[in-house]
Amino acid sequence: MSARRSVVILTDDEPNLEHFVAMLRSDGWEVLPTHSYLEAAMLSARYSPGAFLARAALLPANSADYLRELRDVAAPYRLIISESEEAILDDIESVDERLAEPFGYGALLHALGNPDGESVTDLTSSLVSDEERLPPRESRLSKVIQAMLEFSELEHDRDKLLTRGLEVVMEISRARRGSLMLQSGAGKPLEMVRRIGFPDDIPTQVVVQLGAPIAGSVAESGQALLVKDIAREFPDRPSRGYATNSCLVVPLRDRQLSLGVFNVADRADGAAFSPDDAETLRLLAGHFAVALRNAKNIEELHALTVIDPLTQLYNRRHFDRQLRQELARARRYGRQLTLALIDIDNFKAFNDVNGYVTGDTILREVARLIRRCFREVDVVTRWGGDEFAVLLPETGASVAAVGERKSYVDRVRSTLASYDFRSSVPEIASQITASVGAATFPVDAHDSDDLFRRANEALHLAKKRGANRTAMASELRQDDEFEAEL
Repeated sequence: MSARRSVVILTDDEPNLEHFVAMLRSDGWEVLPTHSYLEAAMLSARYSPGAFLARAALLPANSADYLRELRDVAAPYRLIISESEEAILDDIESVDERLAEPFGYGALLHALGNPDGESVTDLTSSLVSDEERLPPRESRLSKVIQAMLEFSELEHDRDKLLTRGLEVVMEISRARRGSLMLQSGAGKPLEMVRRIGFPDDIPTQVVVQLGAPIAGSVAESGQALLVKDIAREFPDRPSRGYATNSCLVVPLRDRQLSLGVFNVADRADGAAFSPDDAETLRLLAGHFAVALRNAKNIEELHALTVIDPLTQLYNRRHFDRQLRQELARARRYGRQLTLALIDIDNFKAFNDVNGYVTGDTILREVARLIRRCFREVDVVTRWGGDEFAVLLPETGASVAAVGERKSYVDRVRSTLASYDFRSSVPEIASQITASVGAATFPVDAHDSDDLFRRANEALHLAKKRGANRTAMASELRQDDEFEAEL
């Protein structure tokens, strides 16, 4: 072939057609097969296929409307329908070619538009532009396709993906009440992570055990559940102020693993949800589950680059980036930024006596205690070995300094000194303590290098005073004798 063409094929693994798919690919065609008519529409909108081939038996009941909308949402292509004696479509103007099953490979090539085996137009398998992708009118099919594309675009922001996922499902199903429930792992209960349209008296923390009605059974079975009349089919279920009697629950599954469910209720027009609603949401849920899995993979990959594997604190790479950002923010808004350096006292000697396996256990415990002593906004980092660094945004020396009321900085020292590490490592004979040094921008330093130098000098001062001490840069003596000792 002088140039390649693409074709979207709606198939049910019919052997003859599957054989032709393999032949088309060997002849250089780009074949995009699918078993769902909605997914076929999505593929057609996402790519510019040269042709669309569908078995008539697989098209929805409203085939004419579907094929007409397909023309609106996708780039121009040849529309080919293969028909059997049992499945013959009425006259539909949008169809370019009809094939009587069974048909030969030559007839298929002719229908595709190149009877001599040569392509008519070049393949355009790259993504089409946003202007080309969406139809001028907001048909339900176009909304489904747009939602699938949007899920893929939100994979880098899991929070937005969760919120938008529920919004889209409710918009397309015309539901006034909906929720998204997820499992934290295989066999775990469902927890509600997003909800819309619920009365204020319903708790925000909702947990449903796997297998329990209604959501739990859907998650366990992997089968969508369309309920026409909740009160009749589930008489023991609390009413909870439903405006209509119908609800729809669809599972979120990826690679046969249950991730959770979408629940929708109270259709805006007061009618019951339909099998078409169930099929539409099932397809949406399938693509949402893939996007959710990809989002998790992206988060885990990101964590590998910024998290220390032993302590689960941030690593030095992430800390350096945050220091630049926080310092720039402090300069811009005239705010203070405190840096605290924490060093476990005599930890090398401890490792020599107790071994590195015990030492790693202590490091994990110390990291857990340090994290508890600071706020969520503080950047708690394993700097290296037995050293830790903490950034405290919008925190000045007056807040961090030692005083009658425990400060952010001194709190971690006193917490470590009073903690009984034998609860984790019974064999240790000595108590674990740490020394802390801190400096504040712009009071003690004017840039990141100076801030580190001053905090490190304060740490040396704490060590010099006998360890298990906290020292601030403001306490440093500026005489030559102290500088020489450093």
